[in-house]
Amino acid sequence: MTPTSWRPSVAGTGVLADLAALDALEEELLYVFVGGPSKGEVVATALPQRAGWIVVDGAVVDGESIALSLVRRFEESGYPAKVAAFVLTHPHDDHVGGIPQLLEAVPPEAVWVTAAQPEGPHLLQVCRSMIARLRGLPTSKQNSFRGVRAALSALAKWEEKTGRALGCAVEGQRIEIRGTPVSLDVRAPKPGSDLDAILAELADGHRHRANEASVVLEVLFGESRLVLGGDLPRSKTPDGASLPTGWDTVMTDHPHLAEHVLLKLAHHASRAAWHDVLMAAPPSKGREWTVTPFSSSKLPRDDQMTDLTSRQSPIRVTHPPPAWAKFTGWRLPAVELRSRREAEPTGDAFADAADDIRPVRARSVMAPIWAMAYRPDGSLAGLWRGDGTVEIT
Repeated sequence: MTPTSWRPSVAGTGVLADLAALDALEEELLYVFVGGPSKGEVVATALPQRAGWIVVDGAVVDGESIALSLVRRFEESGYPAKVAAFVLTHPHDDHVGGIPQLLEAVPPEAVWVTAAQPEGPHLLQVCRSMIARLRGLPTSKQNSFRGVRAALSALAKWEEKTGRALGCAVEGQRIEIRGTPVSLDVRAPKPGSDLDAILAELADGHRHRANEASVVLEVLFGESRLVLGGDLPRSKTPDGASLPTGWDTVMTDHPHLAEHVLLKLAHHASRAAWHDVLMAAPPSKGREWTVTPFSSSKLPRDDQMTDLTSRQSPIRVTHPPPAWAKFTGWRLPAVELRSRREAEPTGDAFADAADDIRPVRARSVMAPIWAMAYRPDGSLAGLWRGDGTVEIT
């Protein structure tokens, strides 16, 4: 089924192309690659004028860093292997995959992490004591922090190796990128007593509120605005109460974010991260929304996709979550989505009472990636899909 809503013109051809066909990056365009293999999320932006990459968070396929693979792939066609800025939005395992590989192979010019205030403390500072305490905990407890611990250790090594300090990514900060017309601004989290409390909890090893300290970024290239939502929620669940550091605050302070050409939906498109102003009617020039699934949370949920596509169609999902029933092809109307438990019952009452939350293995490191290219006038110059992605209409 072909979506009836706005369809972009892609690289002058009017059709969507395979990511395998994208072998070089044009100097005057901004490219954004959104990857997520059912566990893990990374957004890698290749800047115009060959100014390098902005990488946000991390994900791996079979232990291979998606971001590093992108850097190396386009290095072969002449794009410089330079990371102008790396940003870690928050310390959860599904956002830290491959960070040590990337920072070791291509040390970024700047590294930014969520923080309490512009002058700190930032994530690594508050977590040093937590990392030290892990050594005395049982192995099972240490394993639950393994990915985050490795990422934080990589950040510390980057500071030691480069002699530079980590940047504090809080609302109002601009991350300077040299040699490009692109600006990068932090729109969340907002400093205040609530954020101070969350960072204090992280220092004690409690990460259950880490999403509330998630960094939100605005990337602006002329009239092309990208909004990268991290895992920031709007409300608590199940009561729906607004969070002081959440999307209500962000959109009160920065309502212009609704005028985006690309939105990486926050928190794997969970309903707790939806915001009516941010997700209002699309601008006349069109827009793209991407979703990175998270298997263990069964996100995005199949029964919410119809509501989501009523706001935007198509929705570009980087990889089908295992809780969804299998379907043929890569494009499906949301009304035809079914849960695997409903569509493929085993007949075993115990098994059918649960959802399959195991990550589905991606075919390759490039498979779970949607890629877009933008001109400075806000128009979409190109759109490509990895062969593991799906489009929900």
